[in-house]
Amino acid sequence: MIPATLIVFVDGFARWVSSGYELGMAIEHVLQIGTPILFLMACLRPEFSRRWIRVALILSAMTFLGHALYAIGFYTVPLNFKMMTQGLLGLSDKETINLLLVAGWLDIGAAVGVFFLATRIPSLIYMIFWGGVTALARVASNFDRSADFSGFDPWLVETLVRTPHWLIPLLIMVLVKRGHVRMALARQ
Repeated sequence: MIPATLIVFVDGFARWVSSGYELGMAIEHVLQIGTPILFLMACLRPEFSRRWIRVALILSAMTFLGHALYAIGFYTVPLNFKMMTQGLLGLSDKETINLLLVAGWLDIGAAVGVFFLATRIPSLIYMIFWGGVTALARVASNFDRSADFSGFDPWLVETLVRTPHWLIPLLIMVLVKRGHVRMALARQ
């Protein structure tokens, strides 16, 4: 897990530096960087502790907050966000910005909502759905039938790197459904 953590840390750090040290970019990648650590924690302690659950919720919330800062225009909306959305959905520039704005505010709502019992499940469902859609959008929007990928689409790596955006919220939701999270969070 240590090499995996170092690889995603270097990737996240490089993206943060290339963004001009924007805080949104730094926090957007904390779940990717923290996932190997979460799995190491789970391996060392097979029963999910409240510390594990708390860390997973915080990392998930931070990632969605980082996404939101770009989607709502706090930072300049990245061109690749716009191009992916327009290419997949056939939207105009204005429609794309409006869709990203709505998604950004939903991201903020989900980031806050995971910390409240009444909104935890809907927030996690949103994170699973939107995290999965945005991860798969990398492959879907960049797929080129004419390119020879030799059986491997280079955008698959971008999708895999973003898998924690939906997988960790899914794991948290499974634990919530089984009662692990509620019990652990009630003891906080």
